[in-house]
Amino acid sequence: MSFAEVWNQPEYSDYPFTLINIELGPERKGKGTMILAGRVSADETGRFVHVENYGSSPVQLNELQAELAH
Repeated sequence: MSFAEVWNQPEYSDYPFTLINIELGPERKGKGTMILAGRVSADETGRFVHVENYGSSPVQLNELQAELAH
């Protein structure tokens, strides 16, 4: 964020996290979702984590493939 954005405290500044969920199968291929601006909180007991998305819906990640590092 720029200095002006930090100073003016836009609403999305309350959503500081990018969350990525990737599901890979045994063939190292899969799919996933990504939330670009999210807020993470836990309930009083600490048993559950809540993720609130600033945007309307998560981005779908299709046709993912993992590569082995050498």
